[in-house]
Amino acid sequence: MDCPNCHTGTARVFHRISGVPVNSCVLLQTAKEARDFPRGSIDLTFCENCGFVFNGAFEQGLVEYSQRYEATQGFSQTFRTFQTDLASRLISRYGLREKTLLEVGCGKGDFLSLLCELGENTGIGFDPAYVPEPQRAKAKNRVQFVREFYSEKHSGHKADFLCCNMTLEHIPQPLDFMRMIRRSLETSEHTPLFFMVPDATRILCDGAFEDIYYEHCSYFTPASLSMLLQCAALTVLRVAHEYEGQYVTIEATPGVSSPSNSPLMKRTVPV
Repeated sequence: MDCPNCHTGTARVFHRISGVPVNSCVLLQTAKEARDFPRGSIDLTFCENCGFVFNGAFEQGLVEYSQRYEATQGFSQTFRTFQTDLASRLISRYGLREKTLLEVGCGKGDFLSLLCELGENTGIGFDPAYVPEPQRAKAKNRVQFVREFYSEKHSGHKADFLCCNMTLEHIPQPLDFMRMIRRSLETSEHTPLFFMVPDATRILCDGAFEDIYYEHCSYFTPASLSMLLQCAALTVLRVAHEYEGQYVTIEATPGVSSPSNSPLMKRTVPV
């Protein structure tokens, strides 16, 4: 099986689960509806070239991303504190003040709204599961949302910063997706990019089975995430762990300069 992360490696199945509900975050009305919910299989597959892990049995058409989808962590004070600190650091590192920001897979828009509030930025978020609701008072007039998957047709939206949090793990063809992102930035070679995903190393080492479910069709280690961006002609600036090691973050630019020559290049986890 070919690897969807590097397009060069040979991948093999190492664990198989059948009869798995194809959505874990869709809110249902009755117990019967839950019992009768569609099911699929998870074939955890490992790429021997880049270390990427993915569900080789994933079928995109079985998954629902709609207004019934509820995955927000915004009700947790601990998570809100983490998000505020993360947003503040990104604003400081990249000078995100009075800029235009874009988020791919924005969910309920919490992080994008926070970035716009703290930095007095304007933003646009893309997510088919976005539900209109009262936004942060200081940012509501500067943020707009598009209830669609981000695609080639949206490449006309130019931004000074692009982020994509907790979304790549839902993308079955990550290299095709990342190359599409790269093409959208052809005229914006200095635009910083920020991605955050669950760390597959922690999931496998700690047996964090709660992070293995059908919508999660892609599982990244720091190494495979770095490989993904490099294969898409992006220059990796920084790789780090966040949230007590639960997440891996990566920062990059569309520029063609060598990562070793970048003053921002900092790896805080082994890759």
